[in-house]
Amino acid sequence: MRTLFCLAGILFLCSFNKDKAPVREWTRYNINYEDFRASADKKSNFDAVTECGIKYEMYIEDDSAYIRIVAVLNRHKSWIKDKSPEVLNHEQGHFNICERSVRMFRKRIYTYEEQLTPKNIESVMNQLLDEATESNRLNQNMYENSVEDERVQQYWDKLIIEDIDKLEAFSGSLIVIGLKDQQLSSLK
Repeated sequence: MRTLFCLAGILFLCSFNKDKAPVREWTRYNINYEDFRASADKKSNFDAVTECGIKYEMYIEDDSAYIRIVAVLNRHKSWIKDKSPEVLNHEQGHFNICERSVRMFRKRIYTYEEQLTPKNIESVMNQLLDEATESNRLNQNMYENSVEDERVQQYWDKLIIEDIDKLEAFSGSLIVIGLKDQQLSSLK
């Protein structure tokens, strides 16, 4: 099990007060200035940095795999210099792209459902996680490099939310997969 983007190996339990937790999971509600708790890098050319990524956990019990995947924002590594609505909206776009990547990751898991066994699930999941991480990175870079003005920002806002809505069937964070018996799988 791996957690990505500066969240290495840290698990956050539900007992945290959600407003005080070091990470925030993606919801339909917008991020706010309080989500940016790190000190701003005064030397940076950026107005803000949103440190977000994919949090992935899996455990296997009997013949089932329980997989939880969420988009998270690391509040202690995210910072904002220019507290304007435009900058906050742009940073929301980064977090939304991360959620889109997570939903695509969940969708991709189901394409492997019939092939998963206790023996191969970890390697398949690592491969899918690597693919999701790379896709998220590429989309984040494309977004950052193409948004130059309010009109382009509005285009991206609409595009990202439409993609998230199209993936509504994959909005649940928990996936339960029945693992195939290895002996039966080898006979096919």
